[in-house]
Amino acid sequence: MDLSNDIAGILPTKAQRLLREHIHAVLSQYELTPMEWSMLVVLAEARNGVQHAYVAEQLHVKAPFVTALAQLLLKRDLIRSVPSQFDARGKLLALTPAGKKVRKIVQTALNRRLKQLLVGVSDQDIASYHKVLITIIGNDGPIRNQR
Repeated sequence: MDLSNDIAGILPTKAQRLLREHIHAVLSQYELTPMEWSMLVVLAEARNGVQHAYVAEQLHVKAPFVTALAQLLLKRDLIRSVPSQFDARGKLLALTPAGKKVRKIVQTALNRRLKQLLVGVSDQDIASYHKVLITIIGNDGPIRNQR
Protein backbone atom coordinates (compact mmCIF):
# COMPACT_ATOMS: atom_id res chain seq x y z
CA MET A 1 0.00 0.00 0.00
CA ASP A 2 1.33 3.44 -0.90
CA LEU A 3 0.82 5.36 2.35
CA SER A 4 1.68 8.73 0.85
CA ASN A 5 -1.71 8.97 -0.85
CA ASP A 6 -3.73 7.47 2.00
CA ILE A 7 -2.00 9.11 4.96
CA ALA A 8 -0.45 12.29 3.55
CA GLY A 9 -2.75 12.90 0.62
CA ILE A 10 -6.09 14.52 0.08
CA LEU A 11 -8.13 11.88 1.93
CA PRO A 12 -7.04 12.72 5.50
CA THR A 13 -7.03 16.43 4.69
CA LYS A 14 -10.59 16.32 3.40
CA ALA A 15 -11.82 14.14 6.27
CA GLN A 16 -10.13 16.38 8.85
CA ARG A 17 -11.67 19.48 7.29
CA LEU A 18 -15.14 17.93 7.34
CA LEU A 19 -14.77 16.75 10.94
CA ARG A 20 -13.56 20.18 12.02
CA GLU A 21 -16.46 21.91 10.25
CA HIS A 22 -19.02 19.71 12.00
CA ILE A 23 -17.29 19.99 15.38
CA HIS A 24 -17.04 23.80 15.03
CA ALA A 25 -20.72 23.97 14.09
CA VAL A 26 -21.75 22.17 17.28
CA LEU A 27 -19.27 23.95 19.57
CA SER A 28 -20.25 27.38 18.26
CA GLN A 29 -23.82 26.75 19.43
CA TYR A 30 -22.41 26.63 22.97
CA GLU A 31 -19.93 29.47 22.42
CA LEU A 32 -16.94 27.15 22.80
CA THR A 33 -13.78 26.88 20.76
CA PRO A 34 -12.21 23.48 20.03
CA MET A 35 -9.41 24.23 22.53
CA GLU A 36 -11.87 25.25 25.24
CA TRP A 37 -13.82 22.07 24.57
CA SER A 38 -10.65 20.00 24.70
CA MET A 39 -9.77 21.51 28.06
CA LEU A 40 -13.21 20.68 29.43
CA VAL A 41 -12.76 17.09 28.27
CA VAL A 42 -9.32 16.80 29.92
CA LEU A 43 -10.72 18.18 33.17
CA ALA A 44 -13.77 15.91 33.01
CA GLU A 45 -11.51 12.88 32.94
CA ALA A 46 -9.86 13.94 36.21
CA ARG A 47 -11.95 13.65 39.36
CA ASN A 48 -10.03 15.90 41.73
CA GLY A 49 -8.55 18.42 39.33
CA VAL A 50 -5.31 18.53 37.39
CA GLN A 51 -2.27 20.77 37.19
CA HIS A 52 -1.84 23.29 34.41
CA ALA A 53 1.19 21.35 33.17
CA TYR A 54 -0.89 18.19 32.69
CA VAL A 55 -3.50 20.09 30.68
CA ALA A 56 -0.73 21.63 28.56
CA GLU A 57 0.73 18.19 27.88
CA GLN A 58 -2.62 16.72 26.92
CA LEU A 59 -3.49 19.64 24.61
CA HIS A 60 0.06 19.78 23.23
CA VAL A 61 0.39 23.49 24.06
CA LYS A 62 2.56 25.65 26.33
CA ALA A 63 1.54 26.26 29.96
CA PRO A 64 0.93 30.03 29.48
CA PHE A 65 -1.69 29.18 26.86
CA VAL A 66 -3.45 26.95 29.40
CA THR A 67 -3.46 29.84 31.88
CA ALA A 68 -5.09 32.15 29.33
CA LEU A 69 -7.59 29.47 28.32
CA ALA A 70 -8.39 28.77 31.97
CA GLN A 71 -9.10 32.46 32.60
CA LEU A 72 -11.77 32.44 29.89
CA LEU A 73 -13.42 29.32 31.29
CA LEU A 74 -13.15 30.60 34.89
CA LYS A 75 -15.04 33.76 33.87
CA ARG A 76 -17.81 31.58 32.43
CA ASP A 77 -17.93 29.51 35.64
CA LEU A 78 -17.18 26.31 33.70
CA ILE A 79 -14.00 25.54 35.64
CA ARG A 80 -12.55 26.44 39.02
CA SER A 81 -9.10 26.69 40.47
CA VAL A 82 -8.63 24.66 43.65
CA PRO A 83 -5.67 24.33 46.01
CA SER A 84 -3.56 21.21 45.56
CA GLN A 85 -3.65 18.74 48.45
CA PHE A 86 0.01 17.92 47.86
CA ASP A 87 1.55 21.31 47.06
CA ALA A 88 0.41 24.38 49.00
CA ARG A 89 1.71 26.66 46.23
CA GLY A 90 0.05 24.69 43.45
CA LYS A 91 -3.40 25.14 42.00
CA LEU A 92 -5.45 22.52 40.23
CA LEU A 93 -8.08 23.05 37.58
CA ALA A 94 -11.42 21.28 37.88
CA LEU A 95 -14.87 21.46 36.33
CA THR A 96 -17.60 23.30 38.17
CA PRO A 97 -21.09 21.77 38.33
CA ALA A 98 -22.00 24.09 35.44
CA GLY A 99 -18.94 22.89 33.53
CA LYS A 100 -19.92 19.26 34.07
CA LYS A 101 -23.41 20.00 32.78
CA VAL A 102 -22.14 21.85 29.70
CA ARG A 103 -19.64 19.08 28.95
CA LYS A 104 -22.39 16.47 29.06
CA ILE A 105 -24.76 18.50 26.88
CA VAL A 106 -22.08 19.33 24.30
CA GLN A 107 -20.81 15.73 24.24
CA THR A 108 -24.33 14.54 23.49
CA ALA A 109 -24.71 17.09 20.69
CA LEU A 110 -21.31 16.16 19.22
CA ASN A 111 -22.12 12.46 19.38
CA ARG A 112 -25.42 13.05 17.58
CA ARG A 113 -23.72 15.04 14.82
CA LEU A 114 -20.71 12.76 14.39
CA LYS A 115 -22.86 9.61 14.31
CA GLN A 116 -24.43 11.02 11.16
CA LEU A 117 -20.97 11.19 9.56
CA LEU A 118 -20.20 7.64 10.66
CA VAL A 119 -23.28 5.92 9.23
CA GLY A 120 -22.05 2.68 7.68
CA VAL A 121 -18.91 2.49 9.82
CA SER A 122 -18.85 -0.44 12.25
CA ASP A 123 -17.93 -0.16 15.92
CA GLN A 124 -14.89 -2.31 15.14
CA ASP A 125 -13.78 0.12 12.41
CA ILE A 126 -14.19 3.05 14.80
CA ALA A 127 -12.13 1.20 17.44
CA SER A 128 -9.42 0.58 14.81
CA TYR A 129 -9.45 4.24 13.81
CA HIS A 130 -9.12 5.23 17.47
CA LYS A 131 -6.20 2.82 17.86
CA VAL A 132 -4.46 4.29 14.81
CA LEU A 133 -4.84 7.84 16.17
CA ILE A 134 -3.50 6.83 19.61
CA THR A 135 -0.57 5.07 17.94
CA ILE A 136 0.27 8.12 15.81
CA ILE A 137 0.23 10.35 18.89
CA GLY A 138 2.37 7.87 20.82
CA ASN A 139 4.92 7.51 18.03
CA ASP A 140 5.29 11.27 17.63
CA GLY A 141 7.37 11.72 20.80
CA PRO A 142 10.29 9.51 19.77
CA ILE A 143 10.32 11.05 16.29
CA ARG A 144 10.41 14.60 17.72
CA ASN A 145 13.23 13.61 20.08
CA GLN A 146 15.35 12.51 17.09
CA ARG A 147 15.39 16.02 15.58
